[in-house]
Amino acid sequence: MIRITDPMDLEMNDHAMPELLMNFSSLCPRQRNRDATYSQPQKPSSTVNFTEEQRNMSAEDRDDGDQETTSFTWSMRIFDQPVAIRLLRARREMLSFAFLDATAPAAFLRLMFHDCQVQGCDASILLDPIGLKSEMKSSRNFGIRKLEAIEQIKAALEAECPGQVSCADIIALAARESVALSGGPHIAIPLGRKDSRASNHQQADAHLPSPSISVDAFLQTFMAKGLNLEESVAIVGAHTLGTGHCLNIVDRLHNPKPDDQMNPVFEAQLRLQCPTPIPLTNLTTVSNDITPTIFDNQYYRDLLLGKGLFLIDSSISRDPRTSDVVRQFAINIDYFFRAFSSAFVKLSSTNVLGKTKGEVRKHCSRAN
Repeated sequence: MIRITDPMDLEMNDHAMPELLMNFSSLCPRQRNRDATYSQPQKPSSTVNFTEEQRNMSAEDRDDGDQETTSFTWSMRIFDQPVAIRLLRARREMLSFAFLDATAPAAFLRLMFHDCQVQGCDASILLDPIGLKSEMKSSRNFGIRKLEAIEQIKAALEAECPGQVSCADIIALAARESVALSGGPHIAIPLGRKDSRASNHQQADAHLPSPSISVDAFLQTFMAKGLNLEESVAIVGAHTLGTGHCLNIVDRLHNPKPDDQMNPVFEAQLRLQCPTPIPLTNLTTVSNDITPTIFDNQYYRDLLLGKGLFLIDSSISRDPRTSDVVRQFAINIDYFFRAFSSAFVKLSSTNVLGKTKGEVRKHCSRAN
């Protein structure tokens, strides 16, 4: 049993349907049998501060006759158990990836971050992954994985709920489930994102932050998306999951900046794993912290010991604007979980598309 620390204060067990299904079901109104009911939890008590644009979609972006499927909603209405059981298969698709591949949760989480940083949370990263204009052509998307897994989940949902659940929502829900499955908070997120019809690798080059980004640029990037200082430091805590490629840290090791401070023992270990200025292979990786498959606050504890893998990791532990937040997250995991949950909702709600500007793709890799 996983203890959940979000405002809904649920427990995932046989008597409480996972919220993933509740949210999927709320987007499948035509599939419900209204004679059979299943009680839903109430709307989370906490308030999410969306932008004015997100709260009030323009008339051209909203179809008033079908508002529940065209705009963000916390709505969790009754649905029939047979449909819920069938939709559970889609969730099991994602769970199977986590069970077969311990690195899958980190991959799903990174996929959402990289999608939302470019154009907004619109699944543009999935479009035409081998095409010349694909965001995947950007060097900043090196190592992004699990695109085919999102496509498999989409296929399972299309079989039960055609044309209702967007690829953008699937990315957000997969990332949310990955955090919870790894021991992190269970985060309630709104749904109703639409998929974009185009992507551009130049946008990815311009908007995806590098591992060596300065603290100033880092804060500007996330504050521009509505995150406050605390949330900005929390969102980079996603580095508590997964690994980093030698390709992204060799410059720090072999051409260090004068003010870069690293634990000498940790630095020596990294040099053994990444021994050459140009990696012999792009497949060599290093764990982000000592618990790379567990969503916890070990990342911040490591930062206090001078064991930040990327330059930005070390920088936020020393910068006077962010260092105190790092220390608080290192000693109080609940504080970190609350701040990360709030940051996750805001980031996953960035520049969502309305009905006329986006669509629900039938296949995530191509527009309808």
